[in-house]
Amino acid sequence: MTGRGPLDARPGFSLPIFDRISPAPPPSVVAARIEAHTGPGDVVADLFGRGGWVARAAIDRQRLTVSLESTPLSRMLAEVVLRPPDVRHLDAAFQGMAASPRGTSSLKVSIGDMFATRCATCSRTLVVDEGGEAIGFAAVGWKWSSLRGARIAVLEDLFVAPEARGKGAADALIEAVAERARRHGAPVVTWLTAPDNHRAQAVYNRVGGTSGTFLEYELELGG
Repeated sequence: MTGRGPLDARPGFSLPIFDRISPAPPPSVVAARIEAHTGPGDVVADLFGRGGWVARAAIDRQRLTVSLESTPLSRMLAEVVLRPPDVRHLDAAFQGMAASPRGTSSLKVSIGDMFATRCATCSRTLVVDEGGEAIGFAAVGWKWSSLRGARIAVLEDLFVAPEARGKGAADALIEAVAERARRHGAPVVTWLTAPDNHRAQAVYNRVGGTSGTFLEYELELGG
């Protein structure tokens, strides 16, 4: 079983995520079973394929092979295990994984819905409009907080057009973000603001936000 592309060159090794989901079987056991029950030119069928490892061993021993992969993720692994990496094949594998069913929708759509910043009523991107014209928006990300032991919402950006400020648009956006976070079980929404941005701080205090005393640090990673 020769490793290809991102796989370790040693038999039975792959990426950590695949070691958990589709671990390679012991190469010596697979080889012994193939040698004991088949001969060169025979067909080895793996009806419960988990990454193409059995098929790879069969090919290495001059057997024909069929591998039925049970999930899009294991099929993607099989693409790498069974033939030299090709961007087109990997792209097709990713597309197949994204289109795989999840509930009443696809995996791609369900993940997008989970992390998108959308209105709880109409499911559109969180924007504020006035007379049909967008006057502001909020952008939210999600991250795991080790301090809280939960996934929290991070308000990455909040913008209201200058001419529309002072009319409650920012308050409405923050409340919409908070409602979205509550529905997904987040215990808190967090964000940053400049120490001298007193107007923004007035809004944040008005909606019930509290500020801490932590300092923000950045480490530039120059190319």
